[in-house]
Amino acid sequence: MKFIRFCVSTEIYRLALIPDTGDSPRYLLPAYKDYYTDAMILEKDPLYTQLYPLANRIVSFTDDGALVTLRKIGKKIDSIYLNGK
Repeated sequence: MKFIRFCVSTEIYRLALIPDTGDSPRYLLPAYKDYYTDAMILEKDPLYTQLYPLANRIVSFTDDGALVTLRKIGKKIDSIYLNGK
């Protein structure tokens, strides 16, 4: 539990989301709404306010057979882009 709390802490999220000086913004999609309006993050990555409406529409799916479907899609993508077919 300590490790999980550490991984989802504000400090760690900010480390992941705020680029080092001179680095490009990362624009990852954090799982928590608060990080899209966090002043420290927005100072370096102002587009998070525009990304939130998009991230808010993301729907996770866990239907039966989802893993099999994703693997089929992955194989098709691999064959197109890795094998040129």
